[in-house]
Amino acid sequence: MEFFKKYKLAILALVVFAALAFAYVFYFAEDTANVLTSNSDEKGTTTVDEELLALLLSLKSIQLDASVFESAEFKSLVDFSRTLSTEPTGRVNPFASMERSASKNNQ
Repeated sequence: MEFFKKYKLAILALVVFAALAFAYVFYFAEDTANVLTSNSDEKGTTTVDEELLALLLSLKSIQLDASVFESAEFKSLVDFSRTLSTEPTGRVNPFASMERSASKNNQ
């Protein structure tokens, strides 16, 4: 009984929240009973599926001309990439305490 007097406000808030959640689920939420089921009379593929398949088939017929790589314009391109230098690695376990890490590094 002492517990209920001490936490009366928290218990009341929890009951009100549960009641509101219950009301939301049963009155405002959509009926999701048929989300994972399908009717057998529905069409098997949609127009989006057909468009995707048509696009993939059209991509299959593309022919690339490799002579582009032999042209003077391609050969005149300049490579601006940078080489990455190796950085020193950190501790073996970054979440270990500093004492453990220091003792393992000294061994």
